[in-house]
Amino acid sequence: MQANQLHTLKLFAKLANIDVFDNDTITTTVDVQKPDLDMGDDINTTEDQVTLDAGAGYTSYLWFDGSTQQTYTVNVNNQTPNFYYSVTVTNALSCSTTDSVLVSFDVTPDLSVTELVSPQSDCLSDSLYYIDVEITNTGGLDIAASRTIVVSYKIDNGTAITEDHVLSAPLFAGNTVVHRFADRIPLATAKTYQFKTYLSYTGDVTQSNDTLVVGVTITSPSFAFSSDTLKTNSYPVVLDPGSWSSYLWHNGSTNRTFSVTSDGWYKVTVTDIGGCEATDSVYLMLNVGIDGTIMGQNFTISYYPNPVRDQLTIEIDAYKPINLEIELLNTQGQKVVTKRIKNAEQLIEKMYVGNYAKGVYYIRFIAGNEVFVRKVVIQ
Repeated sequence: MQANQLHTLKLFAKLANIDVFDNDTITTTVDVQKPDLDMGDDINTTEDQVTLDAGAGYTSYLWFDGSTQQTYTVNVNNQTPNFYYSVTVTNALSCSTTDSVLVSFDVTPDLSVTELVSPQSDCLSDSLYYIDVEITNTGGLDIAASRTIVVSYKIDNGTAITEDHVLSAPLFAGNTVVHRFADRIPLATAKTYQFKTYLSYTGDVTQSNDTLVVGVTITSPSFAFSSDTLKTNSYPVVLDPGSWSSYLWHNGSTNRTFSVTSDGWYKVTVTDIGGCEATDSVYLMLNVGIDGTIMGQNFTISYYPNPVRDQLTIEIDAYKPINLEIELLNTQGQKVVTKRIKNAEQLIEKMYVGNYAKGVYYIRFIAGNEVFVRKVVIQ
């Protein structure tokens, strides 16, 4: 009795020479309930996993590997290729049956560039930056250790830099790995750089996520006082560096403006909205026509700042052209700098002194038979 159906059985007995017919036959029914298990057609899938279901209503399940759940999940990464997955089910009458189904996968790897880890937008500096690219296994197929991923990048569509990334460990589905390029690079100009990062991997046919384009902005606040030296006819003078996110003056003040009441150097650091800083300083001096100004015959010479750090400015205002010789002397009378100017009328001359040792010097102006010597301090 193989079929799942109700069978009718008629039983009878017969003994020779005994002719009794009313109680020698019995009729009974037998209900055969063998489990009706059908795992269906063989499976070939492009998904990374498939769940097999033996059906509900059985008292027990026994899969090929000893597991006892109604369902069994086959993952592309833990499958046995071209394997028949079998299960035995048992019903309430302790009747059992077994069936199996072939499972095969048609899955390709899928890697993507998901982040430019470094560099990030930054303030302009002399720093050298690593190029770090994050690669994600966005497919369902694990990538074995020792496999090679080819990784590249371009800056502003320039020359491609390409390296091999050899996996030191398996790259499981959903996990990431970061490739660091061998050489660091400068980003020496304040601008937005376009980074194009991309990869290639054998068997990866999904190319839409193989490339990532990111803008990296290097900023530098454009700030400077209008001049290294400012002359004023009276104090106080209010210095205003303009509109920025924050300010830090030489004395610790964080106000936007600074009120100056005496000659000297005044420095401020400004910070923009991106956290980048710029610093400049200015020398303020009272324009009183004594210190820093020489009145000659038919000409006036002004020199400032004094004290000076980097650059001494010399202004010549002559009523008619003059020949002028300018000498910078140390305290031993040795000439440090000599400048000769012919036919000077209205002229501004710069003398760079930042390379000289700090201390007291003398500046000598010779115009014809007129000679003027003044003390200058280099800070």
